[in-house]
Amino acid sequence: GVAQRRFADAKADVVAAAELGADAVLLAPPYYYPIDQATVLSFYRAMAAGSPVPILVYNIPQNTKVVADPATVAALAREGSVVGIKDSSRDFEYFETVCAATRGLPDFRIFTGSDTMLLASLAMGGAGTICGGANIAPGWVVRIFDEFERGDMKASGTHQDALLELVLAVRAGVFPSAIKAALHLQGLCEPWLAPPVAALDEASVARLRDRMQGWGLLAEAHQAAS
Repeated sequence: GVAQRRFADAKADVVAAAELGADAVLLAPPYYYPIDQATVLSFYRAMAAGSPVPILVYNIPQNTKVVADPATVAALAREGSVVGIKDSSRDFEYFETVCAATRGLPDFRIFTGSDTMLLASLAMGGAGTICGGANIAPGWVVRIFDEFERGDMKASGTHQDALLELVLAVRAGVFPSAIKAALHLQGLCEPWLAPPVAALDEASVARLRDRMQGWGLLAEAHQAAS
């Protein structure tokens, strides 16, 4: 994941990611100043020209204040500047429009960043999801994908409901404090975040522990560790 305000900084991060073994990068458009679509196009084209790894657009306008319009994404995809997109806008109409605009490009991969939209995104031709919930319960996410591929919509719908419940439970506190807390409960990492964001409060952690225990997510973690 690369998000920088300046082209030079973004380029340095892409190169560093490649040197550290990344197969591709999710690249957000420059943030802080709102920019037009011509600038979005030139940014991705210039990044692609010297990138050592493939680039996927990272669309998260609530954080960047910049939307990569579907037509812009399609233009970049057709010319080979980008190989996919992660859309974290939670705007399903946007997601659908990107799918429609790139329908003739079978190698272009469209991922939702919203766990809650996984099943719906697959129905529209999405490739899958890059999401927070998969860190906590990867099997829950994979089973939705597998059931959809088998055509078992009833099972995939039931399991999408379960994933929705998990996602809503880890939205407490300042993102991603609840996700870090859940991973700490599973013994996977420490619960702290980069300052100034504080760890999830004890009362919220206790409620989260109870829910994860009920879902079997803590038992699964201990079994995996053993």
